[in-house]
Amino acid sequence: MYKRIIAALLALFLLGTLASCKMITDGILKGIFGKDIEVGEGGITIKDKDGDITIGGGKWPKGKAADNLPEFKHGKIISIVNANDSLMVLVEDVKENQYRDYVQQVKQKGYTEEQEEYEVQGYSLSYVASKGNAKVGVVYSVSTETLTITLEISKD
Repeated sequence: MYKRIIAALLALFLLGTLASCKMITDGILKGIFGKDIEVGEGGITIKDKDGDITIGGGKWPKGKAADNLPEFKHGKIISIVNANDSLMVLVEDVKENQYRDYVQQVKQKGYTEEQEEYEVQGYSLSYVASKGNAKVGVVYSVSTETLTITLEISKD
């Protein structure tokens, strides 16, 4: 599945200039991945025996792993990978207070088990915690004002 994710990201990068022509992009990606792929406004959804994964988008994802976390409503979402058991969202133009507010929302959602908070003065802030079989990570880069939100749900 991860090889497919990398291939899809590479295909998106290479096809960026063709983004305005959905039919060409759709055809090329279906040629790479087979028939079990959907190209839509929410990104590219690849379906296989392990479930499905959505890559892309510019809005907070709906469904799958994303439903386990509060929506981050600030900045500009530049990258999303959303699957049944994992999520990665990269956001730019985020202020430190927005990071801190989001961490509080994550805590209110119940992600407080095995929590760890790190701060490297002037460089980065991070919060890692779990809730049952799910582990969340929220990492903020002070210098680039970027936020990375990850969630991994184990099947144990």
